[in-house]
Amino acid sequence: YYQQESSKLRQQISSLQNSNSRSLVRDSVSTMTLRDLKQLEGRLEKGIAKIRARKNELMYAEVEYMQKRVNTTYEFLY
Repeated sequence: YYQQESSKLRQQISSLQNSNSRSLVRDSVSTMTLRDLKQLEGRLEKGIAKIRARKNELMYAEVEYMQKRVNTTYEFLY
């Protein structure tokens, strides 16, 4: 499960990077206004926050799954 989700996240990151790269090439950063740069920064920060939140969610789910496996193993042994 965790590997599937991490693969999905990698694909999403790659897709975002490609779309951002195309956008940045089209709208060269050096010619962007301060307002545009601030908007871009905000969008990037929101994207990073979403990725981190999803990563944390997956990690907590994996920890919970592993704890259940440990408990099941202990119950089996004793």
